[in-house]
Amino acid sequence: MTIYLFSASMLVFAVIGLFILPLLGMSIFFMTIINTIKVALEQEYHYSLTINFVKQA
Repeated sequence: MTIYLFSASMLVFAVIGLFILPLLGMSIFFMTIINTIKVALEQEYHYSLTINFVKQA
C-alpha cells in the first residue's frame, strides 16, 4: 500500500491524485476492519493490492 500512497501523493500535482488518495485511504480503513474480523474468526486473511515476493508452501 505504501507504493500506491506514494504514487497517488505524487499525482496530486496532476490533479488525478486528489481522487485516488481518498479512495486509497478508505480502502486501507476497510481492509483493516475486514482483516481484523477474519482474524477474530480464525480465518486466513491477506492484504489486497500487495506484491507477493515469496510464495507460501
